[in-house]
Amino acid sequence: MTSDTPFTQLGGKWSTIESSPAVFNALMKENGIRGVHVKYIFSLDQMSFEFLESQGPVYGFIFLLKPQAGRLSRAEELAENVDTSSVFFANQVIPDACGTQALLSIVLNCPQVDIGPMLNNFKEFTAAFDPLNKGLALTNCQALRENHNKFAGHFEQYPTLPLSVLEADKKSESKDKKKRQQKQQKGKEGQKGQKRPTSTKRRQQQQDEEEEEEGEEEKEKDEEQGPELTDSDAFHYIAYVHIDGYVWELDGLQARPERLRACGAEKWVEEARIQLATRMQSYDREEEGFVVLALVKDPILVQEERLTKAETSSKVVNDNKTREKTLDMEKEIRSLRREREVEEMESAEMQADYAPAIEAFLKGYLALGERAQSDRSQRQNGRKSSQGVIS
Repeated sequence: MTSDTPFTQLGGKWSTIESSPAVFNALMKENGIRGVHVKYIFSLDQMSFEFLESQGPVYGFIFLLKPQAGRLSRAEELAENVDTSSVFFANQVIPDACGTQALLSIVLNCPQVDIGPMLNNFKEFTAAFDPLNKGLALTNCQALRENHNKFAGHFEQYPTLPLSVLEADKKSESKDKKKRQQKQQKGKEGQKGQKRPTSTKRRQQQQDEEEEEEGEEEKEKDEEQGPELTDSDAFHYIAYVHIDGYVWELDGLQARPERLRACGAEKWVEEARIQLATRMQSYDREEEGFVVLALVKDPILVQEERLTKAETSSKVVNDNKTREKTLDMEKEIRSLRREREVEEMESAEMQADYAPAIEAFLKGYLALGERAQSDRSQRQNGRKSSQGVIS
């Protein structure tokens, strides 16, 4: 590859993305991955996974959970003599990239998945890299980062109000400050002739005022920064995938991939279910926030392939049962396409830029406040004028 390849450009900020199938499906589409669909797993019971497998091939699972300090220290314990040459595995070297990293950990380890030209080039480019350099290449890949950040929301990438609105708000604050100063001046003039407080009292009053101002500044600062995040607030994505007759756990926070259990392709989904349940049970019972996503063959493609077979069969065996089966499949495909349209609308909303609309709303809100203030001032001046005429 040439030196101007996008995989060697300097990296930038990666933003947090939502752990929803709509986001991951749109992210796959942006990265050129075809024929794969992400769906929620709502239960880890055996029947749910058997039904999932009956719907078509399962490529892998993404598990969202809080990292465990004990597991992070297991990196040195993982067997170094395990052959990992056939596994694409990248260390996570930057926060918030783990969503894309877990996704790639599955699709880049499934040769039957169409990953598109960009990811094919990336996989070839990093083939000889160790996990650390694979992680650096992933992090520094401009295309991957930009596609990832499309689903972060504009106010995470640009967490400030539009400048024009802030300037208008500053002008409003300046007017209010001027009015407060005028009131304070009038109060001082009214206090002339009263007994001045002693120097000790003045110092105490000044100290109280300074402490009050500092308290207000700290409060405003806390409100702007939001709640401080601790380690307990952090979530992390890991991947489970079947490679060369084993179930593997691919966690970018570990030094290398972990080979879990040997099993054939026909048993791997059940073995992955057991591993997911075991991992979940290693947490306290009060722990919440687990999310499991399955990467499966696109259900629309699965149904279309089954429909083609059914139509071929119906030409050979023309009976009512075969025709009803064909009609049911066509109905299912239409339903799946409607669901897909709704999901695409949801992902489009996530990428939409609402800043202009919010700016227009804030401008209108500030204008209403200024108009209301002007109306109050006019009414007060009118009352003063009428009082002067009566007197």
